[in-house]
Amino acid sequence: NILYGLYSGYVTFVDDVLVADRNVVVTGIMSNNASIKNGAYVVNNNLYEVTDSSFLKTKKTKLLNEDSIKLIADFISVSISNFIKTRVNNFDDELCLTFENGKFTYHVPCLQIFLDKSFSEICENVLMYKNSHIKVLVKYNDKDICFFEINVRDNQWIVKDNPDSIWKLSECMEKGKQKVYYLN
Repeated sequence: NILYGLYSGYVTFVDDVLVADRNVVVTGIMSNNASIKNGAYVVNNNLYEVTDSSFLKTKKTKLLNEDSIKLIADFISVSISNFIKTRVNNFDDELCLTFENGKFTYHVPCLQIFLDKSFSEICENVLMYKNSHIKVLVKYNDKDICFFEINVRDNQWIVKDNPDSIWKLSECMEKGKQKVYYLN
């Protein structure tokens, strides 16, 4: 994933490489034919972006009807929005993510949220009272990256935040440049 992110062509000049649980984010100068800007490219082999149609594909069953879909979607929106507010303090008290007209919508510019489970997997686990583990990667303003995990147990959502879980290549390089002196 790191090599694919570096050689994909989305980031022309790389500033840093971040890894959170095998999910790679490459930051640097991004260029296309229209513009050049600083940005971050998320290499998402196994992640679903919440506003993407591939995340929302669900099959309606007896348990998974319009009401249960709306209830679970609202719960996801509120849970993730409330947690992001604690990490990214640049927006007010309204939800940054809502579920309207059958799709998720961002209410904060420059925000992207990625999950490792599809919406139907989350719904199935909640409705069948299965324990579930959801990994969430958030990109804000193309420079702020946070990673956290949500454990769903008995329809309770427990957020596990571990800010140190993001490995940064730049920090490893800085540590390698430090000199160590031993006193004899």
